Amino acid sequence: VEANLTGNIARLAVRLTSEQVTVTRDGAGEIVGGDASLIHAIDDEWVFERDVTSRNPNWKVVET
Repeated sequence: VEANLTGNIARLAVRLTSEQVTVTRDGAGEIVGGDASLIHAIDDEWVFERDVTSRNPNWKVVET
């Protein structure tokens, strides 16, 4: 969605799109909440940051 560099900090905003089914099951595996046939379209935007001068290659999630 967006990328910028401020000083040594790189910042990326990423849109994640998924289809999700939400159910709750009891100990026997029977559905006690939700609907296994109902699919929800989910759009999220996550923001990651990383110090580009760091040897650590990992990005941190700073916003969801």
